[in-house]
Amino acid sequence: MKSQDILILLKLVSLQEQEEHREDEWLQLESQGGDPYSVRNLEASLGISKTEISQAIKRSISSGIASKDGDLNAH
Repeated sequence: MKSQDILILLKLVSLQEQEEHREDEWLQLESQGGDPYSVRNLEASLGISKTEISQAIKRSISSGIASKDGDLNAH
């Protein structure tokens, strides 16, 4: 794993928390018409390329530190 992988995971956890609590920033992201979890929006908010974000997510899933939504009960 790379250090930027942790940054991306922290951003995803932050988005999840905002969604659960319906915080202002989440509502603002929704009102802009974009999916805050999309690679494009992660790229814009973090300044990390879409390719690097995609690879980081794949590394995190393959290492077991992250899982897809459908896999939450798998571990």
